[in-house]
Formats: sequence, structure tokens, C-alpha cells
Amino acid sequence: MLEVRDLHVYYGAVQALKGVSLEVPKGSIVTLVGSNGAGKSTLLKSIAGLLPSRSGSVWLDGKELTNLGAEGIVARGLCLVPEGRQVFGTLRVIDNLNLGAFLLRGAKHLAKRQELLEYVFNLFPILKERQEQYAGTLSGGQQQMLAIGRAIMANPRLLVLDEPSMGLAPLIVREILRVLKAMNQQGLTILLVEQNARAALKVASQGYVLETGSMVAQGEAQALLSDQNILKAYLGG
Repeated sequence: MLEVRDLHVYYGAVQALKGVSLEVPKGSIVTLVGSNGAGKSTLLKSIAGLLPSRSGSVWLDGKELTNLGAEGIVARGLCLVPEGRQVFGTLRVIDNLNLGAFLLRGAKHLAKRQELLEYVFNLFPILKERQEQYAGTLSGGQQQMLAIGRAIMANPRLLVLDEPSMGLAPLIVREILRVLKAMNQQGLTILLVEQNARAALKVASQGYVLETGSMVAQGEAQALLSDQNILKAYLGG
């Protein structure tokens, strides 16, 4: 479904990604792990059209995304949940969710927007309860739910998440990962960058390991979990 081919990304003269390639098959959860500063967020931003690449390409369902820009990429069905949640704190929960559906404007999309909203409320009932509350007053876990819900409102076929467990209590992390697994079982393809590498690999079918801008390992998630070198270097084993 998603193919990243030989991607090179720079910040000025500093090369952040060095010929990175990966694939995310349709219907899968693929996780990307690596140390802080490895280039994981850079890769996701480049995939989502927020950061230009110097060379290489990004493809979704056989169509190139590389030069479309962020809005065009969302329209193609790829949506990023950014690191740090980045909800609009001075807007209500319902306003944040409706902003996620900005491409589904007009009366002809009203039924689809309502369907997506009910889906989000079924995934995260707390958002329905607090839909009139300002987003900035939510807990960290609730804001992460809102960030995911806002992305779902764009009706993606591929959901890309950057560190959804950051700063959250273990109980909330388990709930977030449970919801991601449930969405995947309903057909949503997911690319996940996660600081909790063990937990991410447990819900994923495949994994990649990024180090200083280069892919250093890839394979089935369970195989990576049992690899002693990977355990010692990246999973605290």
C-alpha cells in the first residue's frame, strides 16, 4: 500500500535520512522503532508532505505522493497524527473533530461526516461526553484520543502515528494500542512510530529499525522482538 523508496532528507547541510526505504502492506500494522534522534519523526513528516525530500519518492497504492503537499496527501487517504498531539486547545472537542473533516465539506458529505463522527465516539466514548469541552482542558490521554479521532474524521485509508504514547500512563497506553488494533481489524492500515517499542512490536505484524537516518533492521515483528541484538540496542533487553 505505502512504499517509501530511497528517501534522502536534509536539514540544511545535515543529512537526516540516508536512503530510507520501507513498505506498509494493505491491512497491516507496521511499526518503526529506533533511538531518539534516529530520524523517525523526520521520516513521518516527509511521508505526510510536511518536510521536503532531496531525493527518493513516496507512493500510495501505486500513485506517487512525493510532490503533492500535505493537503493533497490527506486527500489521497494518508493522515498523520503528529507527535505531541497538537490539538487546538481553545476550540471545543467537537470543533477539533470537525476540522479533521475539512476535505468533506458541503451537504453532499454530511452523511459521511456524521458516520465518521459516530465511529470516533464509539472508539472513544469520553470524547462524546466532553464534546462541548475545550480541548486544552482535557487530560493528556484524552487529547491523544482527540488527535486520533481528528485524523479519523479525514476518512484515511492509511493512518500514520508519531509517538502516541508519549507522556501517558501505562493504562492509557494500553487503551490507545487496543483501539489501534481494533481499527486495524476493521480494515485500517497503520504505520506506527512508538517509544514503547516492545508494546508496538506486539501489536504489529512487521517492524523496521531506524538508526542515525538509516534502516538497520527489518522483518516480522515477533522476530525482531526475539532478536537479542535488537533487544539490547533498542528495547532495553
